[in-house]
Amino acid sequence: MRFAISFVCQQGDLEVKALLLAASLRRYLTAAADLVACLPEPESQWGAVSPQTRRLLASLGVRTVPIRNVIDDAYPIGNKVTCLDAATNAERMVFLDTDILCMEAFDPGRWFAHGFNAKPADAVGFADNPQDWRAVYGMFGLAGPDRRVVTSVAGQVICPYFNAGVIGAPARSGLGALWADCCRTLAAADSLWDNRSLPAKWPFLDQISLPVAVTRAGLEVSLLDERLNFPANLKPLAAGEGGPILCHYHRPDVIRREPRLLELVAGLLDQHPAIADVMATAPAWRQVLARCRSAPSRRHPARGPEGIITGFPRSGTSRLCGLLHGLADHVAINEPRGVAPALNHTHRPWRLPLFYAALRCQIVDGEPIENKVVGGRVIEDTTLVDAYETYVPTVSREDFALWTKNTMSYAMRLPQIRDVMPEAAIVACVRNPFDTIASWISTFPHLRDAAVERFPVGSPADRFLDARQREQIAAIGACDDPPLRRALLWRHLAETLLVNRHHVLLVRYEDLAADPTGTMARILGALPRLSFTSDLGHLRPSPPRVARRVGLTPADVAAIRSTCGDLGRALGYDLDAEPPLPTAIDAA
Repeated sequence: MRFAISFVCQQGDLEVKALLLAASLRRYLTAAADLVACLPEPESQWGAVSPQTRRLLASLGVRTVPIRNVIDDAYPIGNKVTCLDAATNAERMVFLDTDILCMEAFDPGRWFAHGFNAKPADAVGFADNPQDWRAVYGMFGLAGPDRRVVTSVAGQVICPYFNAGVIGAPARSGLGALWADCCRTLAAADSLWDNRSLPAKWPFLDQISLPVAVTRAGLEVSLLDERLNFPANLKPLAAGEGGPILCHYHRPDVIRREPRLLELVAGLLDQHPAIADVMATAPAWRQVLARCRSAPSRRHPARGPEGIITGFPRSGTSRLCGLLHGLADHVAINEPRGVAPALNHTHRPWRLPLFYAALRCQIVDGEPIENKVVGGRVIEDTTLVDAYETYVPTVSREDFALWTKNTMSYAMRLPQIRDVMPEAAIVACVRNPFDTIASWISTFPHLRDAAVERFPVGSPADRFLDARQREQIAAIGACDDPPLRRALLWRHLAETLLVNRHHVLLVRYEDLAADPTGTMARILGALPRLSFTSDLGHLRPSPPRVARRVGLTPADVAAIRSTCGDLGRALGYDLDAEPPLPTAIDAA
């Protein structure tokens, strides 16, 4: 069976993507295939592909054919629809989005030989309702879908809705024309979206229309898995079991942060150096080109060590950030702004390792990043200064240790973080509940009030909490006694950390203050892949801070003793043996 593989090539960024896609296919295709680059017309609308790009495509054995957008000139995504009907003598057509790279041996006959092939969408941001989809299908005289699929990243069970970046179908079947007709019909049906939970018409018209077109064509659906359409914009490549064959990277910055993609692109440029000349004309690709030309990026380096800092708020986490940040080739980011969105996106927070990868890339390239620093030193007491500054950290190696800190948000997602970052060290700071709660009372209102409803992660509305977490958060939110409310929050955090203690390094604030050298050595010893040593000789002990206990009331003391005693002992604090003096009782 002969296959054709079509993709769009048009002036600008897509020229670079088309050349890289074609070069990667020629490297890894294990069977003959007719490669077809579809050039949108008229050129007055879409621009002219450069003569250099045309020559390079020809040298890669790629045919070029003209196509027209038959949906709407204001909808450039519509250019892909016509590609399915590109003229070819092949029996099967595979359409690929241009922002894809082939990474391993690829035999289309193994995956695309029968029916219609596509992967379910990565994730959806709408409440899937079969009734609403029946209205869509009904516009074409069709019954609604009875099949369900599962989104590949978010794990949502939905009516058939596909990622249209990789599609297989019989060649010359007219599926492209049916798809275009569905797009035009739905584009004109504005009232269809009234009071219905459907994907937004723009820019998702193509994906809304695709399952309807497949049904109209009478094609049997054979689902692809992530190996054939790996969403590298949403998950790190290391997460792909067996490694992806077709990697959907979407943007140049994704290649820039992924060592395997950089290695592949660097190899393609070695094999086809003229592609670099085209790449150099596209501003978005210049940084990728620079990294490909640097020696370390040409190899397949192991990722540098990564660490997570969490624990009780006001338990020395910022102090620990400062100590780590002060070590050579360690960068510790105190409460980066991107954490909560990363943890709230899907049940498996893949955006967190991507956030780390992007940070590492920025730091290696000498780009400024944001941190809670003053003069390059991490702010160790955010009650005195709590502001972000943009600066450029100094590192001497690409495998430097990268840490980020967030107390509540990370604590509420410990199992999920272990799932997506299994090699990261997780350090949780704990502190005597008398001192912790005394500090809450005298510093930040959301801690003083144990205002769980205002927490960006771990609030009563958090859809990713487990049943036990939800029960405890609800109890805290329902409590109208401030001392008990605070004690319940401390207990909730203590239980969360203890449940995860086999995967988390617990560090007592008091130990960090009294023995910073020994405690830091223990922390660094828990960091996987750390290939260099750090000088800890400059660290000096300091007395733990207990003066804020003066703000505790008798009600606070009673609530802490009755609510936190057992879990306090599990963390090494005997509340009965240690009177919480000085307190507000004595101050009076």
